[in-house]
Amino acid sequence: MTKIPARTQKPSGLPSEAEILDFIRAAPGTAGKRDIARAFAVKGADKIALKQLLKRLADEGKLARSRKKLIDTSALPPVTVLEVMGLDADGEAWGEPIEWDEANGAKPPRVVIESRATAPRQGDRVLAKIAPAGGGRYKFRGLVIRKLDDRVGRVHGVYRIAQGHGARIVPVD
Repeated sequence: MTKIPARTQKPSGLPSEAEILDFIRAAPGTAGKRDIARAFAVKGADKIALKQLLKRLADEGKLARSRKKLIDTSALPPVTVLEVMGLDADGEAWGEPIEWDEANGAKPPRVVIESRATAPRQGDRVLAKIAPAGGGRYKFRGLVIRKLDDRVGRVHGVYRIAQGHGARIVPVD
């Protein structure tokens, strides 16, 4: 008589913090508590422990809640706008994301900027494709998709109508 193998199933239990963060990073859409519980086969009383673990990760700033999805705060979106902050000791341009919620993370991560065309200068804004740097001084690298318009030569001012003189733009600098 042959023995029928037992049904193989994913071991249940609580996933580690690293496993949860990796799952959220790799999730193509939204990743909520239900999705995490389903992916790691969390059932019964373990769901309460999972909820407490997710709350602890949010309190530590490793996760942020946006409506019903969880966001890994240590990661950047795949495409973002960067402002070039300067050059490092090796002569590589580095920048920081324009939009960064400091409530989620302490300070914005530094991104080394790689460009196939002319190198960006300090103060330039670029649209960049973000990827992990894979070691070294920077956590991310950004490949320039497009350089956004220069702010050089612009004058910011208030439009005012002066009686007898017509309209004037009064600079605010």
